[in-house]
Amino acid sequence: MSLWLVIILAAILFVPWSLIPGIRHRRYRRAIRDRIPAQTQWAAEFPDATSTVEEVLTIFCDVFLFDRRYRFHFRPGDKVAEVYQGTTGPVADELQMERLTWEIRKSFGVDLAGSYNQVEHSPQNVDHRR
Repeated sequence: MSLWLVIILAAILFVPWSLIPGIRHRRYRRAIRDRIPAQTQWAAEFPDATSTVEEVLTIFCDVFLFDRRYRFHFRPGDKVAEVYQGTTGPVADELQMERLTWEIRKSFGVDLAGSYNQVEHSPQNVDHRR
């Protein structure tokens, strides 16, 4: 068997497996975009912090490469780790979690490092002050 034949067979077998994560990520992104905007849910959770919520969601969209017009398609109950998993492939990491931590620290002075899976979202866990 020639080396070229082995390379071609390996490519034929590898390419379909490499496309599967991309399909899953496109479906996840489409599911977020297809949601009804949740401004009223955010306003109910954080009635005194609407501009802060909008700023955090804008940072979130920038970090995870969503168009900013979909920022209110995220809901208060969405988990950062699930969004990360839904938008990141098994091999390609674009340092979204690190960038999110840095952007939030820069904008609000809050360090999120290590808290993505440990703290459940609740209004009591969020400090609305700048």
